[in-house]
Amino acid sequence: MARYVVTTFRFRQLSTTSLLITRQQIEIKTMNFQQPNTTISTRELRLLIEDHLKALWEEKSFLSTQYAQAANLIPPLMIWGAPGVGKSTFTVLVASLLHYRFGRRVLVADCDYPQWSILDQRRRELALLDRSKYYKLTMIRQFKASGRKIWPVLECRADTALDAVSRHLASDDETYDYVLFDLPGTVATSGVISLIAALERVFIPMKADRMIMESSITFARLVREKLVAADRYTVRGVHPFWSMIDKRERTPLYDHYDEVLRAYSLEVMQTHVPARSRFSRELQPLSGPVYRSTLYPANESFMLECRLDALCREIISLTETK
Repeated sequence: MARYVVTTFRFRQLSTTSLLITRQQIEIKTMNFQQPNTTISTRELRLLIEDHLKALWEEKSFLSTQYAQAANLIPPLMIWGAPGVGKSTFTVLVASLLHYRFGRRVLVADCDYPQWSILDQRRRELALLDRSKYYKLTMIRQFKASGRKIWPVLECRADTALDAVSRHLASDDETYDYVLFDLPGTVATSGVISLIAALERVFIPMKADRMIMESSITFARLVREKLVAADRYTVRGVHPFWSMIDKRERTPLYDHYDEVLRAYSLEVMQTHVPARSRFSRELQPLSGPVYRSTLYPANESFMLECRLDALCREIISLTETK
């Protein structure tokens, strides 16, 4: 049984959205903010997401008719976070570690239209692989050691992602354990909220920054109170975890945020991921250690230093323990 992970939301260039429900379709009317590139308030974000959720509640058949088949095939997960916490980076790192080191078969759906950043990285790496004897030899050794081909990545959009994944699963002889989604940077994008409602778990990387924490806590509360607590949805849990930990930050700051999260019945994961500049470093032109790659798992010393192995083990424990 495969599981979904979804990523990426940014709060810049968001728009307030109201949804009018008809028996045939959901009509979305959008009013842009007066100033471009503005950052919306926590209250505006909450109202925006609640509008989407109300639309799902009022049209009960919408989720069941459009997504029921895919949801039954692949109980899902999600990675969510505010700008700067590394949602796409964590998607690539977790996908490669789960697939190449932990023996789980992973499929990634890149829904981040129009840039499709993960798919674009895969294309850059395949081009480099074609030119480099070093990386070709590394790939051969990896395949001989693990028997694993590279994990596939699909190009899709949020409103058609589940259908695209379902078609791929039906046509592929491979059995997948996890499906990870990389979403576009705004919750106003068509299909985003519906996709979230069809998932199994939500993982939220957090950074000790006031604006990021306000956004993260608001979103986590909404998912827990409106989706996890509702029997009609498949979301089973929301799991915040600390990322980009700065040793210079005062420990009481994290303790304070942990208390706030517990007050809202949000349990923080045990794994804390430290801040490292190498998180965003891709394959070097000639050779070198691997950090973030779609073709290879992260270098072992880097993986242990950043506690990425512990993060993957905790995700496996949460998702595979009945």
